[in-house]
Amino acid sequence: MTLRVQQRSSSSAPSGMLSLGARGPAVADLQRRLAAAGFPSGPFDGVFGPKTRNAVIGFQRAHGLAADGIAGPRTMAALGGARGGSAPAPAPASGGGSTLRVGSRGPQVAQLQRALAAKGFSPGAADGVFGPNTQRAVMSFQRAHGLSVDGVVGPHTWAALGGAGGSSFTPAPVGGVGGPASGSFRSRILAIARGELGLREVGDNHGPITKYPNYFGRGAESWCADFVSWVVTKAGGHLNDPWTVSQAANASHQGRWKGMSNPQPGDLVYFNWQENGRSFSQIDHVGIVVGVNSDGSVTTIEGNASFPGGGQGVAYHRRYPADIVGYASPPP
Repeated sequence: MTLRVQQRSSSSAPSGMLSLGARGPAVADLQRRLAAAGFPSGPFDGVFGPKTRNAVIGFQRAHGLAADGIAGPRTMAALGGARGGSAPAPAPASGGGSTLRVGSRGPQVAQLQRALAAKGFSPGAADGVFGPNTQRAVMSFQRAHGLSVDGVVGPHTWAALGGAGGSSFTPAPVGGVGGPASGSFRSRILAIARGELGLREVGDNHGPITKYPNYFGRGAESWCADFVSWVVTKAGGHLNDPWTVSQAANASHQGRWKGMSNPQPGDLVYFNWQENGRSFSQIDHVGIVVGVNSDGSVTTIEGNASFPGGGQGVAYHRRYPADIVGYASPPP
């Protein structure tokens, strides 16, 4: 059986609708918005192909929308786009100081630094000085979002960061423990995870805590993935996987994998303690993001994690990008 896909340009699509086969500036803008929201689809080439459709589906699932892969008015509204029409082009940079580069100084640079840190690309302190660390963070962000990697923050980079670079730009919320989470599903995840803090093991990390694996009919085992599965399930989601590697692989297959982009409270965060790569096969631990910090770290709640005074259990930790393989939206 041959699957026929009707090819259409964005100009012939129904008002406010973009779907597989669409082409044009509205699709490129959609791709920029998806990348800024943590669902990159590759280059901003204006072609609505399978990768863009998968990114749309991932975004829709994460935001409680009908996961049909069509960017209609509701999806565009959730992405910050126009209501009832095609997605608009991103707002132009305003003011002569909106293009930033090495040597720039001032409040807009500090604003940029906070936005980069909130999206997981640490530039160091938000000191308002565009130095080498900020340039490296900008280039990493540009590379991850399919932008020209020049280290210069112009209209396209500001748009991918979620704003125009003028005084109206507001980066993603940044907070420590107890930072904000979007949507009731993520709020439930955070509340349930916090309710487990302080639970301790006695003995090695295979016991005696069996609360989480037993819930799924499994026995004593390394239980960080069981803990995350239990929290997500109790919050009303669907996750039952005791293996961190397959959790991450399934997140990628389902369009929920965010890489190092835009961590948010309620995301799942996957680690490689050897700090020697970011392939799924190297993942050996998983936790839940509860806060995004201005220094580029994330605050987490993790099961089967170490306590400062010794022993294992459910505890808060602050983790830095060197440990982290990537983030995934929780499965609804």
